[in-house]
Amino acid sequence: MRTAPWFGEAAGDVTDDVDRLAVTSAGMGCMAALGAERYLTALEAT
Repeated sequence: MRTAPWFGEAAGDVTDDVDRLAVTSAGMGCMAALGAERYLTALEAT
């Protein structure tokens, strides 16, 4: 989930104000880390 025009990711409790499940937070944290890795890899390729 993008948070701004520049590279930023939102994960976990900040995206889910109803359930706030630990598993959801961990999974979204993993997704954010993978997205950051893809972004940095793309920067290296240019």
